[in-house]
Amino acid sequence: MIPILMYHQVGQPAPKGTPFRGLTVHPDAFRRQMTWLRRLGYRGVSMRDLMPYCKASGKARW
Repeated sequence: MIPILMYHQVGQPAPKGTPFRGLTVHPDAFRRQMTWLRRLGYRGVSMRDLMPYCKASGKARW
């Protein structure tokens, strides 16, 4: 099983009270989260690297 983490948007969050403000993660928070995940032993895979396995339904090398 491969855990999947998805971010809707990384950038400056809209002002408080703006609808869907919680869907944006500030770049500094994103960086801290990625550092934490790496320390836990997780590693990111880009869609470009993942697509050949999805298309071929083969097993990933990671």
